[in-house]
Amino acid sequence: MRAGGESEADPLFIENGQIAVSFLDVDRDVSALPAQRAAFKDAFSRAPEMKPGSIPIQAGIGRQLSLDLQ
Repeated sequence: MRAGGESEADPLFIENGQIAVSFLDVDRDVSALPAQRAAFKDAFSRAPEMKPGSIPIQAGIGRQLSLDLQ
């Protein structure tokens, strides 16, 4: 992940001890989803560019990051 095309925002994240994660294809804030796997799979399955075989993997990663980073 980069903080901008040329990592312009690196100092912002480093100085504040923060990270940013984006799931561009998912049209919602995944941290607001219920913790159930089904909710994440549903949200990721609605993404227009998401391949069916990658939904469980991407949803699992999104869920785990969302739960771990809260």
